[in-house]
Amino acid sequence: MTYLFSDPILTSASLFLILAMMSQWLTTHKEVPFTLFVISVAAAVYAERITPIGLVCVVAFGVVVSLYQKKWMPRFSAPVLAFLILTGTVFAFAHKMPGFYNWQIQPPVQVSKNAQLYDFYVNFDKGTLGFLLLIFLIKPAVTWNDWKPTLKTIFTLFPMTVGVLLGIAYGCGWIYLDIKNPYFLVPWIFVNLFLVSAVEEAFYRGFIQKNLSKFVNPWVALFLTSAAFGGIHGIFSNDYRYLFMTSMASLFYGAHYILSGRLEASIISHFLVNLIHLIFFTYPGLATPLSK
Repeated sequence: MTYLFSDPILTSASLFLILAMMSQWLTTHKEVPFTLFVISVAAAVYAERITPIGLVCVVAFGVVVSLYQKKWMPRFSAPVLAFLILTGTVFAFAHKMPGFYNWQIQPPVQVSKNAQLYDFYVNFDKGTLGFLLLIFLIKPAVTWNDWKPTLKTIFTLFPMTVGVLLGIAYGCGWIYLDIKNPYFLVPWIFVNLFLVSAVEEAFYRGFIQKNLSKFVNPWVALFLTSAAFGGIHGIFSNDYRYLFMTSMASLFYGAHYILSGRLEASIISHFLVNLIHLIFFTYPGLATPLSK
């Protein structure tokens, strides 16, 4: 059983943060997501999941991101602000940002037979900073012309993406076929789509890969970004299988971004790979690889 509704204040903070993320694709008026975001942060502060120090970090990061690439800012400010964004986001992703106490809504559970234990959180550090990256640095798809290249790329490239990624994992004996409907599926969908996939793609694609592409070939930028993607995930695990697959996955997500020119394509491909993995295969992976 998840702890999602065990605390009304934390549930509200989580729901308003997800709504703030979602609303960026539903309205062109930034006042709406900002208002939802402020309500979420206020609820998290009230619940003592974001302390005054954490609140200062959120405000400071928001100021830095809002000033990044402003034409009236001095030229030398761009690399300084980029470094601050990079550092702040890595700290948030590694859950080392001071003043945050994330909410575990799924206690460790064995989702599949012989699988590694799995739990998941509403990460207020990663979610709040990810929201600020999205709202200040990304122009969301709101028209059909925005969505056309996204959907075209998903239809053409995603079958290969999921086939290669899960095919490698299955072929190496790291996962097996295990069709299931986990009881935590609904909250997992919203958390994974908006607080994992969207946030990570905003940083890796919308910030790192996009900026690297200004200096090197876009495909070189993709490989460099994927190395960073795997490296940062190495903070959470030293399992070579996990690090190899995250780096491989990043190559495909980044390819979606390059071919479509839209962040939404990488977000959707990232989320769908995670969803198919959860429903149809061992999740997150076998504790002991199968012999092939």
